[in-house]
Parts: sequence; C-alpha cells; structure tokens
Amino acid sequence: MTNPDALLKLADFPVLPAAPAGKPWRVLIVDDEQGIHQVTELALRDVQVVGRSIKFLHAYSGAEAREMLKRETDIALILLDVVMETDQAGLELVDFIRNELRNHIVRIILRTGQPGQAPERDVIIRYDINGYKHKAELTTTKLFSTVYTAIAAYRDLMALQHSRQVYRQILEFATRLRSIQDVTEIAKIALTELASLLYLDDAAMCAYSALAAVPESDPLEVLVATGEFASMRGNSPAKVLPDQVKAVVRQAMAERHSIFGEGQVTGYCETARGFRVVLHIQANAPMSLAPSDRELVDMFCTNVAFAIESVRGG
Repeated sequence: MTNPDALLKLADFPVLPAAPAGKPWRVLIVDDEQGIHQVTELALRDVQVVGRSIKFLHAYSGAEAREMLKRETDIALILLDVVMETDQAGLELVDFIRNELRNHIVRIILRTGQPGQAPERDVIIRYDINGYKHKAELTTTKLFSTVYTAIAAYRDLMALQHSRQVYRQILEFATRLRSIQDVTEIAKIALTELASLLYLDDAAMCAYSALAAVPESDPLEVLVATGEFASMRGNSPAKVLPDQVKAVVRQAMAERHSIFGEGQVTGYCETARGFRVVLHIQANAPMSLAPSDRELVDMFCTNVAFAIESVRGG
C-alpha cells in the first residue's frame, strides 16, 4: 500500500493564484487507492498551466477507465497506476488507449507503488508512455513538474494537429469558394470559417463579433457583420464603427498587413490587382496566436480576397 504522505510535502509546493476563467485542462487519475486520488488533487488544486486550471476526472480500475475514455476525447493527461484489479491492468490500459482508441495525443504518466511488478526499462521500451514514476519518490514539487511538463507537451501536440487540420480546411474552403457567386455569401462563410480557425466556434471559449468589409468606398463597404457589429451593415461605417475598431482597420489598411491584438484579429489582404479585403473579429476573451496561426490567417484572407475579386470582375 502506498503512503499518500509521500506525495504531499506542501512546504515544497508553490501556491499559485486562482486560474483565470477559461476551459480547464482535464486530467484523469486512474488508481485503485482512494487516498492517491485525494492527495493528488490536493497537491495540484491551485496549479494552472499556461493560464488554465486543471479539472480532475477519476477512475478506480482499468475497466472503469476504459469506459470513460470511450466517451471523453479531450483528456490532456492520465496519471495511471500500474497494479490495480490485476498486476498488468495499467499496462493493458495503455495498450487499449494507443492501439484500440488510436489516441497518441493524450500524455500518459505511469505511477507505481510496486516497481518490481513492472520494471521501468522494460515498460518504457515496450509501451508508448511519457513517464514512469515511483509513487514514493513523487514529492509535490516533482508531481507539479511532471504534470506541468506533460500538459504543456499535450498543448503543443494539439496546436500542431490543429495547424494541419486548418491547412486542410483552408484548401477545402478555397475550393468551395469557387462555386459561390454571391459576395455576401462569401463574406458570411469567411467569418464563420475564420472563427473556427481561431478556436472561437467553441461556445465554451467565448462569444465574438465580426465584420467583413472591402475598402472600395470611404472608408469601407461592410458586406457582413455579426454580434455587436450587426447594425453596421447598411449604415455608414465611419459613423457607426467603434473608434477602436476604426483605428485598427485603418492601421491594417495603411500598413497593408494583418493586425493581431490580445482579443482581436484584423485580417488584411490586397491582391496583385489592388483589390482589398478586411476581416475583423473581436472576442470577449484573450486570444493567443502562435506565428504559424498568424500565417494561416493571412493565407485565409488571401483566398477570401481573390474569391470576392473574381465575383466582382476585378
């Protein structure tokens, strides 16, 4: 039986401020000892990873974890006991996750109180795991480091996966636009797709307002507007656009490139023939975009500009 006190040395543990609002990382604890669940959750109760808190899920056997993992698809990390209902229950669960569910994104850290049952070298060689820890050695500081590193790795893998999906999405989007001959419809679809690219289509993240415009008149012709910008269409943008939005749109037009702020994106593109398009999205929560995400926004806006130019005979 593992001594839960070995996991809990609060003097070593940094007490962090409460995490800001946002979607928490989900961590699944799989262990047949109730005390391990309690101590792990207590030790990590105030931890946040890149600005997001942790939500714990619990399973007390390999079989229970299997059923949960069939339903839950957004778990970042599994803290997994090796010996539960059988001596190999934990290892069999790893095989199930990687080979049957084909989930190679979730990070898996094995924790064992009986290291002789599954020698570390053999386990690391044979199984696709991301760490092997002896429970007796896991102080809260080491547990914090292990969990933080694993979730950060999960975040990076998800970002890479998202980028690949977006590349495919943009290619499909460009193909789809060729069959649309209505400028308003192109703009409407463009805003929806751009919100998806920026993760804003997830209702749990935040609401957003958006507009699509072409600078053919002074200063803009608003094609489509949503959210708090809905009243813009059909009115003079110079009169009804908020000053902050007017300023960033003018900056994008003057500098001829997209502008990325903490809670907003102003995508800008100008075709070789001089046709220009502005897509502005303002979210109710901060957005943190990697350089690769910004390149994707520019690529996306380019496709929109060419599509609208083609319809208008530019």
